[in-house]
Amino acid sequence: GMFEVDGASAVSGLRPAETADALAELVAKSLLAVDVDGADVTYRLLETTRTYGLDKLAGSGKNQETRQRHAEHVCRVLEQATVEWSQSAAPQWASVYGRHLDDLRGALAWARHETVNRALRIRLTVAGLLLWNHFSHTEECRARVSEAVAELDAAGLTGSVFEMQLKAWLGGATMFTQGLMSQAMEAMEQALDIANRRGDVDYRVRCLRLMGVHQLFCGENDAAIHTIGR
Repeated sequence: GMFEVDGASAVSGLRPAETADALAELVAKSLLAVDVDGADVTYRLLETTRTYGLDKLAGSGKNQETRQRHAEHVCRVLEQATVEWSQSAAPQWASVYGRHLDDLRGALAWARHETVNRALRIRLTVAGLLLWNHFSHTEECRARVSEAVAELDAAGLTGSVFEMQLKAWLGGATMFTQGLMSQAMEAMEQALDIANRRGDVDYRVRCLRLMGVHQLFCGENDAAIHTIGR
């Protein structure tokens, strides 16, 4: 996707000043598109340049370390997006972070084949939850979260805050894309159990609300009233 000097610096491993000079040279040679909006400068690779660059990267012997830096950078950016979610107006937040959606997809596609990076893949998935939700990519969210949940045990993250977050979102996404399946309620109950043990009020409320909705949709009105009362 579109990127800035800081992002290119993080992925390339070059210092910001070196990165800015290199990007300026590429723009001068019409190998990069540039967009200037006040003090903000963003860049975008043309498709032919992207293909050429990927071929060069693949033959450089630095593909893995570069993609590792890319995945870590995307993870940091989206974790910051989560922090800023409650502090920004939704349209402003979307304009800043929406362009990272394809980077998230690319980073997860790479991490899927890297068993030593299970923990990073799980962090990336959790970091992307609000992005998928904001743009209503509910099925994509469910699929990626399901994959991350399957890696929790091998990554040593069973019972962690990551499992709590993933299971809560898995329950909701499953309910709204696959229907009123028992697996959805099971995921939410597991997330609620971790939230209770961790004293996480936010996720306790999220889980109870989703569980109450599931019970209402199933016609279990008395149980729903009790859950919502809690």
